[in-house]
Amino acid sequence: LEKLPQLSRADIGEAPAEAMWEVGECGPWRLIRHYLPCRGIAYAYRYFAMDGLAFDELPYATVLACVLGKLDTSRHTAAELDTLVQAHLGNLGFAVEVHEDAENRERLRPMFVMGSSALDEEVPWAAHLAEEVLRETDFSDTERIRDILGQRRIAMEQAFASAGHSAAMARVASYYLPAGVVREALSGVGFYRFLKELLASFDERACELSAKLAELSRRLFTDGGCTLSFGGDEAALAAFREASSPFGGMAGAPVLTVPAPEDKHEAFVVASDVTYTACGWDRRLLGEPYGGAWLLASRILSYDFLWTEVRVKGGAYGCMSGFGVMGDSYFASYRDPNLGATNEIYEGVTDYVKNFHVDERDMTKYVIGTISDIDTPLTPSLKGSRGLSAWYSGVTDEMLKKEREEIL
Repeated sequence: LEKLPQLSRADIGEAPAEAMWEVGECGPWRLIRHYLPCRGIAYAYRYFAMDGLAFDELPYATVLACVLGKLDTSRHTAAELDTLVQAHLGNLGFAVEVHEDAENRERLRPMFVMGSSALDEEVPWAAHLAEEVLRETDFSDTERIRDILGQRRIAMEQAFASAGHSAAMARVASYYLPAGVVREALSGVGFYRFLKELLASFDERACELSAKLAELSRRLFTDGGCTLSFGGDEAALAAFREASSPFGGMAGAPVLTVPAPEDKHEAFVVASDVTYTACGWDRRLLGEPYGGAWLLASRILSYDFLWTEVRVKGGAYGCMSGFGVMGDSYFASYRDPNLGATNEIYEGVTDYVKNFHVDERDMTKYVIGTISDIDTPLTPSLKGSRGLSAWYSGVTDEMLKKEREEIL
């Protein structure tokens, strides 16, 4: 193997240029303007602040995201709406996200997201159809809502069995990250339990649910709580601005109080003969600063120690580790026949790191692999999402440059 040619660190090029973006205004909304080579496609994402909701209202925001675009509006049936979206847009979707600060773990922002893309000449449709759904959805068809939520429950149960590592990592993050607590309420096991209970008593709660979704729409979709993230040329932005109408209203006063993370050491039984085992912690609680060495350590652990112990010896189909700039640090296994043995392997990471030593050739492989991860080409849409996340989190180009230099 040593006779095979190998890249050197000197062969690693300069970092890809970060997409340019700036903060401005688009009518009554804050605008995050992304300067991207979109090649005739415009990307418009509206972010609505959810910190005016109480914590126990967060699962209803996810329900709202599930049903928007799939119900009748005052102007079109759901089928007609789908036809218009297919004819004029690349996509129209709704989701909930949580953005957090890289330094302050208590500073987080849950957001309701409406995303759309369209060819430049169809940009007015991206504005009109999105606003119609946000403003004019009819929530009275409770049987259709029941059907949509039933499908979501089945999809979540299937994901627990086939991709349970994602659920395990999200759940363990709620033990130590305030943002993890919010994500659990919005999309994790916590939301699943809410959804299961809601469906079990749906007949009694249907009318209440319809009223709640209509109320949330009025409270969330306001000018004061809206941030527009836009990628496209100037003509497309002008067309979007011209076609858009203000929502009116101001964002509600922040009332969201996030319960303190609690270490629960849980296990959940799913319809599977294998396990998905995760453990994690917040690096910031240890007082450790972030740097490129953390990414390099993640690469080494994933492809050496954990690979050998969890996958090769333990028989798991996969394993992984991660150390993020937001503090989230974890180990996880995928389709793992073991549980206790895997946890013992995680506990052995400390000794492995203390005694870690490789020659320059192998270390160069790890460095090149780590750089390849952070230099992965991104689509214009993903570049826009990266820029918006940087704005919310406080991650700067200088921080990314320093991270890269430390890896090298």
